[in-house]
Amino acid sequence: MASLFHVVFFCFFLFLLGVAAQREVLLSVLTTKDGSPADGLFVASLQGAGDDGIHMAMHYHDLSFAGFANRSHHWHVFRGDEGILPDASPLPFRNTYCDLIGGLGNLPELPLGRAPTLRTIQALAYYDADTAGEEETAAVRRAVAALSVVLTQSARLKPVMETVARAWEGEAEACVAPEQLPYIEHWDTMSFELVRRRRTGAWDGPFTELLRRSADVRIVEEEALAIAGVPANRSFTQLRVKTGWISPHVYVPYLYLILSVFVFVFDNIRIRPDPEKKI
Repeated sequence: MASLFHVVFFCFFLFLLGVAAQREVLLSVLTTKDGSPADGLFVASLQGAGDDGIHMAMHYHDLSFAGFANRSHHWHVFRGDEGILPDASPLPFRNTYCDLIGGLGNLPELPLGRAPTLRTIQALAYYDADTAGEEETAAVRRAVAALSVVLTQSARLKPVMETVARAWEGEAEACVAPEQLPYIEHWDTMSFELVRRRRTGAWDGPFTELLRRSADVRIVEEEALAIAGVPANRSFTQLRVKTGWISPHVYVPYLYLILSVFVFVFDNIRIRPDPEKKI
């Protein structure tokens, strides 16, 4: 079963195989010795310019960040994830766009591409929660938000993947488009319905009407199929709490697709497995 779970979820990066080389950035995917996730996490290690190395602890179930380690290998954990990385220094903010950049609506202001990614790596590499001032903390907030687009949202959503690809090809102005924001906001409910559709063949689950009538998105079956990348591994109950949707007949189908990084290679970010590294 373990091999079943270790499918490629960063397949979108195969789209970037033709991108021009810039060898300063190296990404490695690291798990426990037996290849299983450490407490539901995997670690993505990025090496920037010089010794600007960082490690991002990411949740298997939705690819979100739990925390990061700086160049001294000191772990920092986001507020709300302290139980997952108990020995890490707590950060003074959550891993939400509201805490990071003042809201999802500000995401299009973040530049994407090779050079901005190197700067985000540097910001995290030199961060120390015990000594950082307001300026350093603000830079880290923006860096986490930018990396979430490059690593997380690109895997989740095809349109964002295409935007990141354009940025990597040198389009200085490439950034998340405002029309992509509703997809980011509703990705988890879309995921639930898409996985349910694969099982049942029908687009008639509990969240389809919510998606259809949502004033800012109006996602229908064809659109969801066209834009979704990696689906979430959230339960019905988790989504019901998040959306406020309540049903008198609660059936809790867990999503069966647990995804982990297997291959992530393109010219300026290469992947290498390191079975000895674990959180």
